[in-house]
Amino acid sequence: MSWLSSIGVALLSAAAGTVLAGSVAILAVDWYHITGREGASGYFVVAIGLLGLILGLIIGLVVSRTVAANSSPSVWKALGISLALIIGLGAAVGGIARSQADVPPTIGGESLMLAVEVRWPAGHQQSPAEEAGDGILTLGSVNRFSHVQRASIQGPLWKEDARLVNGRWIAPGAVEIFTARGLRSLDIAIDTTSVAGFMVPLPAHPGTRDLEWSEWLPGSLPGAPPWPDSMFSYRYRAQPVSVPVRTESFGPFEIATIASQFYPATVAGRTTLAVTAEFAIRYRGQSIAVDAKAQGLEHADAVTTITGTEPGLLVHLFDPGSAGPSYLVVGGGDRARVEALATYQVSPIPLTSDTARFRRARHRETARGTIDRSNFEASGLFLLGTAVVDTRRMTVRHYSATSEVTGVPAVPPLALSPDERSFVTFGYQEGSEERPVLAVTDVVSDTIYTVRIDPARMRYATFDALDPSWVAHHFVWERTGGVDRLVE
Repeated sequence: MSWLSSIGVALLSAAAGTVLAGSVAILAVDWYHITGREGASGYFVVAIGLLGLILGLIIGLVVSRTVAANSSPSVWKALGISLALIIGLGAAVGGIARSQADVPPTIGGESLMLAVEVRWPAGHQQSPAEEAGDGILTLGSVNRFSHVQRASIQGPLWKEDARLVNGRWIAPGAVEIFTARGLRSLDIAIDTTSVAGFMVPLPAHPGTRDLEWSEWLPGSLPGAPPWPDSMFSYRYRAQPVSVPVRTESFGPFEIATIASQFYPATVAGRTTLAVTAEFAIRYRGQSIAVDAKAQGLEHADAVTTITGTEPGLLVHLFDPGSAGPSYLVVGGGDRARVEALATYQVSPIPLTSDTARFRRARHRETARGTIDRSNFEASGLFLLGTAVVDTRRMTVRHYSATSEVTGVPAVPPLALSPDERSFVTFGYQEGSEERPVLAVTDVVSDTIYTVRIDPARMRYATFDALDPSWVAHHFVWERTGGVDRLVE
């Protein structure tokens, strides 16, 4: 067996090693949740593939030269042994990697949530909703031998949904079932204080029987007294991520949250749990058609409640192929009234000359994946794309006027005219920062005019200094022809 044959075996072994190592690496990206940010997962796959190439080359060359020294050398024999060793090594590495990874169990191909209900001790008078701080569930993976928690993940306990049943408060919650490894622990905390902890008897790979609610736990051991009512208890069930984890009511609307992931986020300066979720909305138990194709509101990714003369919702629909439409949905009758607002995701911006209200709205934040109940907390006029919504009457007025003013997204509308026809925005004439102006949009006449800003006299250190007070200091509304117009 010649050296040329050995090199050929080595090259074929290197190719097999590259393919096998790359395949294992691609699986490991999913097993270990390696991020694709800045190409991290791609670099990982390439690096492992190169390692497989080098090992395959070495194995092929060593095996072929060893076979060549035997009494009956054969290229096919050398190649067969090399491939067997490479496949065995790849299977061993892949098996070990898989066994040490936090791979979530599935049912019917779907990842799972652990739905939980927590029952407060008997005699607890105060509603959990009135207790300070967020409710947090922590699902842990505990080593079967050392009984040490090695990994964990958090989910919300919705104290605000607590209900009183037979004199005891019960609050629902949910958390991802993130791994099939180890035993499962559940810690229940209010704010930063743990109030109870349990071991959850959910098997590593839940089955259909685990989709039903368990008994209230902990149960009593044979011959032991029952678990005391003076302690916290809980029950659980597994459910596919396509099943809503929470259903909330707002007047005649039912809003179901379908969550796939909870994660920590900083909102308004405090850490809370945000959620990757979509919302399924029904009105008086019926689906809501929003267009001629009878498309419904089963896949919304943002919902804002509106408290007005009639209850309403601002809804944005998820659309993977576009920015997605937004709708105003108004209740009150047998059927909900639906009006298209914009073709992209928008947040409601109050149109106001009240500086305090302007400041509150400017710094308001809502955790992703939660129903926004604060943006419309005060009724009035709101700007959504190129539509103005009056939540006092639940009416919408669209405008189409455009101008050569380049707006600044960091600066919300700065003022509203006394007759409520016009609102004021800050921008630059023809895109030049040396020509700041106020653009005044009259939504009734569908026109826009500009008022010049003199930076030398009308000073503002930063965009944050621009507010209704600044406008009122330098400008005034004059009544002309029955319409309020802004002048210096």
